[in-house]
Amino acid sequence: MNVEKANVEIRKRALLEVTDLAFRYVFGLGGMLFLKLFLFYAVPLVVMLWAAQHFLEVSWTWIWFWAFLLGSGVQGIFTVAAGRLMFEHDVTFRAVSRQFFSRLGGYIGALFLSRFLMGLSALVVIALPIVWVRMAHVHEASLLEGAGTGTAVKRSSRFSENYTGATFAMLLVLLIATFTIVFGCELIGQALLQDVFQLGAPLGDLFEDGGSLLALLGFFLSLVFCATARFLSYIDSRTRRDGWDIQVRFMAIRARAEEAL
Repeated sequence: MNVEKANVEIRKRALLEVTDLAFRYVFGLGGMLFLKLFLFYAVPLVVMLWAAQHFLEVSWTWIWFWAFLLGSGVQGIFTVAAGRLMFEHDVTFRAVSRQFFSRLGGYIGALFLSRFLMGLSALVVIALPIVWVRMAHVHEASLLEGAGTGTAVKRSSRFSENYTGATFAMLLVLLIATFTIVFGCELIGQALLQDVFQLGAPLGDLFEDGGSLLALLGFFLSLVFCATARFLSYIDSRTRRDGWDIQVRFMAIRARAEEAL
């Protein structure tokens, strides 16, 4: 990574700053790229899951189970996009897709292993938050660092070990953001359908049925923000660990000195 050419200022940031930057990253720097990726990779999954419930009458419990499972995988495409946008100026849909699928096998393996370990830790309740924190950056280790299945899990564990408090706080913020976006989409969508267009609830009702197309859409929308915020948290931790902010300052000083000559 050439930190000197980063599209975002490399410096240490508090959690709220990382969260704020994530919103600006998604709607500014990510812009059309995130929109294209979402329409191509996420929207078909939303429609497929809702159709399975609506036409095949699959219970919402199973629909949400598959949504979480598929969501864990599809957020990887946004992790790759966020990573490339940090250090490249012209990032294409094709380049992001190519990198994602080239790492897909190892990524799925890393996700499976990390979720298996989290499931085991749930047997001892006090261990679950610890393992949850340790597995936080499996996505980055696998997709951005190119680590294999076991190596990605080990790297994530070692990386998060030194930033346990900050990582746990970040995960809580992402959890809150997910619920906020899901409920926000549901409430705003239902208000438009029922109060403005007088259509009732043709897409289901989250609070009465346990799920809806709007809630599913909100969940997959939240993955874009969560993947970006988690990546930026990863960059912040790398900055603190590797002194990237200091490197950038020295590079700037050197550049000014060379210009003076």
